[in-house]
Amino acid sequence: MKRTLSGLVALLLMTTVAGCGTNAKSAIPRPSVHSSGPASPSPGVEAVSPIAPAYNAFGLELYARLSAAKPKENVFISPASVAIALSMVLNGAQGATREAMAKTLHLDVLDADTWNRSAAELQDRLTHADPKVELSIANSIWAKNERSLKFQEAFLKTNKDFYKAETASVDFGDPKTVDKINKWVDKQTKGKIDSIVKAPMDPNVIMLLLNAVYFKGSWTTTFSKDATRDAAFTLADGTKKTYPFMQRSGSFEYKKADGYQAVRLPYGDGNLGMLILLPDEGAKLETFTERLARAGEWDRTLADWKPQQGEVLLPRFKLESELELNDALKSLGMSIAFDDRQADFSGLLTPPVQAFIGEVKHKTFIQVDEKGTEAAAVTSVGVKTSSAMVPTTPPFRMEMNRPFLIAIQDRSTGAVLFVGSIQDPVQG
Repeated sequence: MKRTLSGLVALLLMTTVAGCGTNAKSAIPRPSVHSSGPASPSPGVEAVSPIAPAYNAFGLELYARLSAAKPKENVFISPASVAIALSMVLNGAQGATREAMAKTLHLDVLDADTWNRSAAELQDRLTHADPKVELSIANSIWAKNERSLKFQEAFLKTNKDFYKAETASVDFGDPKTVDKINKWVDKQTKGKIDSIVKAPMDPNVIMLLLNAVYFKGSWTTTFSKDATRDAAFTLADGTKKTYPFMQRSGSFEYKKADGYQAVRLPYGDGNLGMLILLPDEGAKLETFTERLARAGEWDRTLADWKPQQGEVLLPRFKLESELELNDALKSLGMSIAFDDRQADFSGLLTPPVQAFIGEVKHKTFIQVDEKGTEAAAVTSVGVKTSSAMVPTTPPFRMEMNRPFLIAIQDRSTGAVLFVGSIQDPVQG
């Protein structure tokens, strides 16, 4: 039985001014675009476009900001989904707004053609990453059908050519439009996320951009249910709770470094896997998360993993998270995009209107058990206007009995699809 993992990103483009406009390998390190020097890749690493490490750098910084704001809570996001959606809307940004968004996404060293072509390549490679794992990425644009609005053909064409975004001209005031949008969401996420908008929609919405990521896979080597046992999990405040722990012995991709242990659990043929990073006992997970967001640290963390015999004990866990991303994105350098007077999204309509990002929300769900992983992520962004190898070392034992970090990563590109902190394996 395979498990599923899906993500969704929605971007709402809105206006408040009537009539504006006329219309079994080692885990692979990826070089950080802002690192002080090149990473030393493991044997067999393929050369890929710079988009994956750029998205990873953005995603880890965003995750660190969100985790710092909620140090005792579970935080789980989809960096790839958020980054792809923001890349789409970035094609409508101009001037200082474009520069700020590109820098936040770590795309400022690339021109638009390069980042769009790289994004297209990344999406293609991810969806063909493993024949035993189902991974799909879908994008769509829902544009308001109003005589006074004329959307830029270049914006629509770019997102169609590089992101394969379906485009529909709709009446957002019609309840049937809400049903159509939510049916698209439900279809692309295989029912894991059944809606993103509610009726009645805000009359100021002029465009809705959606990104959906769907993953279905099972562990390459499953955990035996017979081996699952109850054990104590220590929360950050010292409180102990009892949860069912899965356990398995064998050969794993493993690393013991200064301050943490790390292990990789592969899905399917092994190209996609879950990385689990466990800080040393007594260390704070939020401190480790801040460390990972520093330039080049993710590369160093993924270097020098080795096959090693050992035992992994992992709690079955289930959690849901709802986050507002405005403050985190502003703190990363995107403040101008939220400014109702300075933001420049003139690449969206002709003639342009004074648009700005009004709200960014992110919802996620993940469940991990003996067979695999099931998860979902939804992000909404509203834009308005002002108006098996022989071990070389002794066996290890890695028991996730305290807060730990997970990341679901594609080996061939290095792209991080999901990343999160498990402070409490809440059971559903």
